[in-house]
Amino acid sequence: MPWATHMTTAVRTGGPGASGLSVLVIATNSPGLAHRRIPNSGQKAGGASFVELDNVRVPTANLIGAENAGFPIVMRNFNKERFIMAVGYHR
Repeated sequence: MPWATHMTTAVRTGGPGASGLSVLVIATNSPGLAHRRIPNSGQKAGGASFVELDNVRVPTANLIGAENAGFPIVMRNFNKERFIMAVGYHR
């Protein structure tokens, strides 16, 4: 990911289901983080990547919101993305 120094990701920190997700900010140069670009047509600027995390250590200060309360954060972001995609398709 040469175009980003950090990424946000939803991770399982609790039990099954929506109540066990947390959102973290992770440095892309963290030990144990590997990534490669996903080739896709028409969206080169989007920078889609395959990311693999293997025992990556993340400081607790990088937690967004409360632990196990990440699902609403993810859903709010999806709503913005859906709107942006709809506008892009109807230009």
